[in-house]
Amino acid sequence: MFSKIKDQIFEAIAKKNPVYKAAMEDGREAIQLCPSLLALIEARGVSGINERFAEAFGLINETIKSKNSHTLRPAIVDIADQLMAYTVLKKPSSIIYYHDIFGQDCVSGKLNKHLLEISQNHPWLKQQVYSIAGSPDNPDRKYLDTFIDAKYELCLVTYVILDAARRELKDCNSNYKRDWNFPLLHSLAVLHETSFQESIGQKYVDPIKAAPYMSFHQIVLDGEGEPTFVFKERFPDVKGFIWKK
Repeated sequence: MFSKIKDQIFEAIAKKNPVYKAAMEDGREAIQLCPSLLALIEARGVSGINERFAEAFGLINETIKSKNSHTLRPAIVDIADQLMAYTVLKKPSSIIYYHDIFGQDCVSGKLNKHLLEISQNHPWLKQQVYSIAGSPDNPDRKYLDTFIDAKYELCLVTYVILDAARRELKDCNSNYKRDWNFPLLHSLAVLHETSFQESIGQKYVDPIKAAPYMSFHQIVLDGEGEPTFVFKERFPDVKGFIWKK
């Protein structure tokens, strides 16, 4: 499926470059698990998603040219931020990748039942829906579910592509329990969990308890070589991340 998105010249380049190859292979795998994206491709072709994925590979190319793997970090944090916003709004049982997010400290898994209310009260989500030209002024639950699923899957595949490149570029710890991928996702999931719950007057998660987790993505952006180590040193009493694989 992913081979349809890039032309034969790009395919040839990818086969010669391990970073592109890893990103493309993981991207293909992710797309195959995304029913909304597959339906969109079937109905409209690849033009609707081609630009987003081409942008991701452009960022990878810039990072390779810079010879500094940290160049990719801002883009990874940005797409992880979007991905986790949509993730925490979904039913835990519907998550395609990173299922263990809902088993982590300060992530309730209870926001989906409030989706309609959140869409009416949370400024960011309201604007995301409004930005779609054909969206209804007052979206119902069915529309919101479809919207969230599509946005989630698009962000997911983009994140998987960039994360595969990150690992191939060695901006990681070879011990997966010490790598910063999952802690980053957890950090941003907690951030959105607290923001969404506040918009509807719920308190599934204690904001004070959540605060240390919400700082992790900044550690990544600050360029720390081992973000997970830095977090543990700063917050030794915080429960931390429960690693599962």
